[in-house]
Amino acid sequence: GGSSPFFCWGRGFLLCLGFSLVAVGCLGLSSTVQQQALPRWRSMLSVTEEEGERLGRRLNVKQIFAKLNDERAVRNLEKIQRRLDLDDRELKHVVMRQPNILRANAIDTDYEFNLKSLTKRFDLDDAELKHLVVGLPPVLGLSWPLNIEPKLDFLQKEIPLTNDELRRRVLKRPTMLGYSLERRYKPRIQFCRDVQAPLRLVVSYAARTDKQFHDLVAQWIKTHHPQEDRPTDVVTKEEATTTPTANNRLPDDGDHRHPGETTLEL
Repeated sequence: GGSSPFFCWGRGFLLCLGFSLVAVGCLGLSSTVQQQALPRWRSMLSVTEEEGERLGRRLNVKQIFAKLNDERAVRNLEKIQRRLDLDDRELKHVVMRQPNILRANAIDTDYEFNLKSLTKRFDLDDAELKHLVVGLPPVLGLSWPLNIEPKLDFLQKEIPLTNDELRRRVLKRPTMLGYSLERRYKPRIQFCRDVQAPLRLVVSYAARTDKQFHDLVAQWIKTHHPQEDRPTDVVTKEEATTTPTANNRLPDDGDHRHPGETTLEL
């Protein structure tokens, strides 16, 4: 009547094996469910954990992968990618610098208004519009009537610049649209007027820090004006080591690049 020791041992082994298989299966299922739960927008952009944290800080959203509206984010990404004909790398670059694309409610109106306004103002084709946005993604989120348009009107009137000149400069350096009118352009225009320097230096050296800008203007004055006519209050000892612009030519946008030129003062 009693079970043999071998039978009991075998039954126990099979039970243990069964429990193990069930546990492994549950773990695999859990992993699969977790993988399927990854937000689609994250997959579209190939965003790492570190990049996600950076986006979250910019948007002031904790646990961005769980909290962001996935459907809206995907819809916005698809619209921007299609509108500007961006490849995946360009799309990620634009979003990392203009994260609000992921959660914008009015992407068809606000962003599209800026795109149409830029196109009309500068007579841009699709490739030029794409170049401008990739060069300065935050231009999508700046207010056209309160930020971009007044800035362009001011520069064009005060320097002055023709439509073609302004268009050429903006396409060559899109970041000039992002610098502050009140904190950068207006003070520098006044500084050049005070020292009788060409106002075009303001846009040519737009990416420079204030100190660099003042030193470069002082160098221009030293190079192009007689000693007795030079304002002495803007000439520094550091100017002696600065290479002057050759042939009495104003520097162009392509000159004097520096790593901080993409830093914006919005």
